[in-house]
Amino acid sequence: MRPPSKFAGTIVTLTGRGAFRRFKDQLPTWPDLLDRWHAFSEDRQRGRARAWLAAEGYGPAPHQSRS
Repeated sequence: MRPPSKFAGTIVTLTGRGAFRRFKDQLPTWPDLLDRWHAFSEDRQRGRARAWLAAEGYGPAPHQSRS
């Protein structure tokens, strides 16, 4: 007999309407994954913002050296 996996209910959690909300609701159960999820999510948000700004013609400001 295998010990229960910490992901045992994940398949049910990730199906149907509201799956993403249920996924996020389950994350606090696994603190190590919660930290990784926040880092991943923030990185993706920054990437989407940068892509949108680039598509609108914006780029990084030129570097100005301090005098």
